[in-house]
Amino acid sequence: MKRRKSQWERLEEKLIFRRPNPRSKPHIPEPEIKTYDYLAPLLQARWDRTRNRRAKP
Repeated sequence: MKRRKSQWERLEEKLIFRRPNPRSKPHIPEPEIKTYDYLAPLLQARWDRTRNRRAKP
């Protein structure tokens, strides 16, 4: 069973193991968020295959 810490122990631990306050990240507007289109290369490959088949005599 865990022993309950006294207020002094909690305060002491807080002072010893200080962590900086987490800073929130700056908000980025949606149009500036870079995304990767996973389907684009697959669709491009499909159209390349279709184009190559049609080009063959």
